[in-house]
Amino acid sequence: MKIAFLQSFENQNESIHQSSNPPKSWFNFEHFGSYDLSAWKLMPRVEQGDVVLEVMTYTKDGSKMDVKESAMGEGMYFLTYEHFGPDGKVTKTRALSFTTASDAESEKLPVTIKETVTDYTVNPPKQFERIQQTGKLYRELKPLPTAATGAWAESIAEPYPYIEEQH
Repeated sequence: MKIAFLQSFENQNESIHQSSNPPKSWFNFEHFGSYDLSAWKLMPRVEQGDVVLEVMTYTKDGSKMDVKESAMGEGMYFLTYEHFGPDGKVTKTRALSFTTASDAESEKLPVTIKETVTDYTVNPPKQFERIQQTGKLYRELKPLPTAATGAWAESIAEPYPYIEEQH
């Protein structure tokens, strides 16, 4: 069965282990929106933890976009976007993951590609999700997909889990 992908990272298809190129600076993701981050200020890149995690923060006109990219082993990869409004509250999130059945079997097939967008600008918040199976590990996918395929499942999302301040 041949799998069709909606979008790909064009020439930036190497994993973060193999390249220091950030994800594309312009994107248009369904339910998340269209952004040209080349017009935003890129803050210094942060690498964190034992698992490779790169955080790129962009700011513009009081808004902020965090792009987090991480990989674990050969089979697991995560790319998340969080958009914050000028009030500091999250307006939308988008997560793209390539995962296997368990961490212990991170190099075994099949790989599940899951795309989830949560919109906190509406009340109640909405979540959109689609899931796709592939017969390849994320590192074998050239170019690396930036979206899953298939129909979206829409549901009501929980409010964003802000940490309450202790008084």
